[in-house]
Amino acid sequence: MKTAKLVKIHFDYSCISDTPAYKTPLSTIYDTLPSQIGKTSTSKITQLVHDVVIQLVKKKEHQDEELISKIEQAVLNHKDVKELLKTRVPINALTKRGIIAVARVCYGGVVSYQSRQPTVKRIVGIAKDFFLTQEPRNVKLGSLINFIKHCPKFNFPVPTISTIRSALTGVIPEKYLIKGRSCTDVYSLLQSYFKLNPI
Repeated sequence: MKTAKLVKIHFDYSCISDTPAYKTPLSTIYDTLPSQIGKTSTSKITQLVHDVVIQLVKKKEHQDEELISKIEQAVLNHKDVKELLKTRVPINALTKRGIIAVARVCYGGVVSYQSRQPTVKRIVGIAKDFFLTQEPRNVKLGSLINFIKHCPKFNFPVPTISTIRSALTGVIPEKYLIKGRSCTDVYSLLQSYFKLNPI
């Protein structure tokens, strides 16, 4: 007969703010969940994650099935929650608090990503046109994005280069995606291109 092993799951709280995401007090979520769930099955943890996310998402514009599903998947894919799913240890008060904290971070991340999508698509479209239809020589993606960022007509917050780069990987040749200096006349090349193709 095998002896049950005691497994401790440690949640990393170091990067989690005490300020509630989207004005949802932690106590209102925490107090409505059961204080202890016995030896947990995968479905019980999944249900707990679902309950936490539903209570977190208070803004009407975020109450969308697809968005809620993305937040839940982000929580379930978190390394600490994955460890819980694997070990099936009982969920106690501390573990429950950890799941809530992870869900808050994932909620902010998913919503923030969604809001950036239209801008990401726009910049990706510009980059695809520039790199696939022009003769960009040794112009790197970073130079193109910096030019767009400082263009007064493009008055949107520009996402990080890594976000744009990941969206363009496999779409435009790798030589334009790698880090490094662009050619010396990069500014005049970009200026000429955007003169003919205004943003």
